[in-house]
Amino acid sequence: MEIERDFIFDPSLVLYLPLYKLDGASIMDRSAYGHLCTVTGALWRPNGHYFDGSDDRVNCGTSSAFDITDAITVELWVYVDPAGVADGKLSYLAGKSNATVSATWHWQFDDRGPPTNAFRMQVLGASIGTVLLDDYVTGANWFHLAMAYSVMENQIRAYVNSVLEGTTTFNETLNTNAFPVMLAAAYKTTSPNYQDPFAGLIGEVMIYNRALTPQEIQRNYLATKWRYR
Repeated sequence: MEIERDFIFDPSLVLYLPLYKLDGASIMDRSAYGHLCTVTGALWRPNGHYFDGSDDRVNCGTSSAFDITDAITVELWVYVDPAGVADGKLSYLAGKSNATVSATWHWQFDDRGPPTNAFRMQVLGASIGTVLLDDYVTGANWFHLAMAYSVMENQIRAYVNSVLEGTTTFNETLNTNAFPVMLAAAYKTTSPNYQDPFAGLIGEVMIYNRALTPQEIQRNYLATKWRYR
């Protein structure tokens, strides 16, 4: 059974992009919302889309479904291209951001160091909550990243391959803004409308408007990891 069938019938899923099977300049997400996403430059491959670290990106639009304030989970499969890693570079994997602190959330790959080769998750309300998952070797490795946050839990939980790797205390309603959900680059209000592009592959992306449990995150990881060996 395709895992996306489980996601479609989860009413909390607001975006599901199986990039390993969607191709073209315009792609439609497989959640109940059917968001139309615009692909710029990224090339389809059997296990995802490849982003060149220069100007490739996916714009998933500004639907009100993305105006999440109290609870969120963001999951994605990502492969960092070692050839695209450069000292001092911050790359956006996914986020609803305008490339400044005016953001709601974003996953980043951070090679500014120390530590280097770090995955960084940030959630923003009146202040910023950050989980830094440091010293991940790039190489030929796929990673399943997941972040879950809710105001009631009072913390951000960050997972790598379904294992809880970091938490931080945070208890604020998330920002909302008019910026689109972007993959592989952060949005800018000035031309060109992107910044800090990512080099590597993104296989699939899921956004929920609730905080998934550790068991649910593990279920999603186990159900999809066969595609990313």
